[in-house]
Amino acid sequence: LEQALKVDADLLDEKQLDALNSAKESLKAQLEGSDIQAIEHAVQQLKVHSDAFAALRMNRHIDHALKGTKLDDWSKSN
Repeated sequence: LEQALKVDADLLDEKQLDALNSAKESLKAQLEGSDIQAIEHAVQQLKVHSDAFAALRMNRHIDHALKGTKLDDWSKSN
């Protein structure tokens, strides 16, 4: 997640970035304790925010990979 944020944090607006960082810090804090339910909840909260970020990253990198490619290029290679 840290590396992904270094590369693609610009995909997130300030509110999204704050929510993701908050969820990440919350999980770190919960991992210091022994409350399994609190840890699981923190994991789920981080998952919500990181899944959305992952989808944005995937779209960006697919768009980049396909730039300049025509549909005919794909049909000829198969």
